[in-house]
Amino acid sequence: MTRTRSTDGSRRGLLVEHSRTHPEFSRIVHQLRGGLSAGPALGAPGDVSGLVDQATSLVADVVRTGQAAGEIRVGDPRALAHLYEVIVHEHVILAAADDPHAANLTRSELHDFIDGALRAPSG
Repeated sequence: MTRTRSTDGSRRGLLVEHSRTHPEFSRIVHQLRGGLSAGPALGAPGDVSGLVDQATSLVADVVRTGQAAGEIRVGDPRALAHLYEVIVHEHVILAAADDPHAANLTRSELHDFIDGALRAPSG
């Protein structure tokens, strides 16, 4: 059975946990999106575009579930999934950069930022 909530009880947290536990996914998506990379993702198959689409679809499903529960803002689920992926992947890349001047968010700050981006407005 697929988990639909994170250890903190939120669907948004589940998305963050996925990216933390699968850093290779972040590198693959970043490469496919045309970003700078430290090198090829370890163990990535030759053609990963289908896998990335699958992963984005899974994230979009989590978004749809959150929208149905009133927890995630209204909007196209794939667009919100893409927004989430961009935020998390760039954070992972910045955190891995060997640059003492790189601006990095703490995990708590990243979580708050994603929560603010995806949370359904109250009222």
